[in-house]
Amino acid sequence: MKDYYVIAQQDLSPGAAHSSEWPKIIGYLYKDKSFLFLEGKGHGLMGGELPESTAKQLKWRDIFITLNAEWFLVFLDQKKITNEKDFLDELTKEIGDPDILTY
Repeated sequence: MKDYYVIAQQDLSPGAAHSSEWPKIIGYLYKDKSFLFLEGKGHGLMGGELPESTAKQLKWRDIFITLNAEWFLVFLDQKKITNEKDFLDELTKEIGDPDILTY
């Protein structure tokens, strides 16, 4: 189990028990420099972890656009953060205290 900072999440079908589309969640694990992408719930839940370098590729951009989270890719590139405390401080300035998702 790993603890990811929730960067973005949205659920456009909260009443659907087994959606394959919603909610969508982007998590980030600073320690491993990796992303967690989750989509759906119940029997429709799918997801996976990708290294930061892979998640930044254009083929993964749709989930960032859908969740209005492209800012986070810029954040990672522009902030020259060297430790998790500084990362969390800077992230909190952007989105407030992030939720933690254990997965």
